[in-house]
Amino acid sequence: MIAEDFPAVKSLSPENQLELAAELIELATDRSVNHPDPDIVAALNERLAEYRMNPDQPPFPRPPV
Repeated sequence: MIAEDFPAVKSLSPENQLELAAELIELATDRSVNHPDPDIVAALNERLAEYRMNPDQPPFPRPPV
């Protein structure tokens, strides 16, 4: 997993991890050419809203260890 190459990511709060993910997605896509899929944007916004309502719960299921 790429995140293992950047151990500092694990020290970020879940909200900052989501913000970093959003920034990486923006960097990886050229918004002038590619428009984000509205269904994906809606799903991400829904997940973020769920997190903000209940920040003690992880926004995504944790993978089994």
